[in-house]
Amino acid sequence: MLKSTCSNYPNHEEYNGYGCVNMRKLIDYKSNVCLHNLSDAYLSKKLFIYSGKSNKLTVKINDNVLKENRDYYISNSINKKAVGEYDLKICGIGNYQGKKTLHYTIIPKKVKIKKIVTSKKKTQIYWSANQKEYDGFVLEYAYDNNFNKKSKKCVISNKIKAFTISNLKNGSVVYCRIRGYKIVKKKKIYSKWSETEAFII
Repeated sequence: MLKSTCSNYPNHEEYNGYGCVNMRKLIDYKSNVCLHNLSDAYLSKKLFIYSGKSNKLTVKINDNVLKENRDYYISNSINKKAVGEYDLKICGIGNYQGKKTLHYTIIPKKVKIKKIVTSKKKTQIYWSANQKEYDGFVLEYAYDNNFNKKSKKCVISNKIKAFTISNLKNGSVVYCRIRGYKIVKKKKIYSKWSETEAFII
């Protein structure tokens, strides 16, 4: 999105380090014109799951929804689709003054465990995922469903859709789950964990 400037808004100017303020309303402040500061602004939703579609960013103050290009404008280029961590820089206009940087994150979709094939010597875990949407996977397994007791994590290439585990205790119940990640600016952005699956050796 291209940066907006005060020239886009009649009677607005940059004022005292704040955003784009309606100067007529500022002059008429004593006549009960109320200017709200964007310091209290927040995003109603900060975490999004990748869908390939543009996500809607809703800015609020005290549960009141602010309207873009009426109450604020966006001063930086933003990405509403791709996985990553982003800043949304807003500047007040009209009855709103000030500037604020808000943050939001888009994470990969959940990975689904497709099936588990067990034998005495090894267990194979298969999952379903679009390989192009991930740079890799993390498979975790343990002997308790809270993954607290000696759980093990295996980092797996995005080219693989099955993983073999061996040397498990016979007669034990084993719990497993998986999540994917995307590397953005050298940082791993993880999906939520899949549903936990259990199997008996």
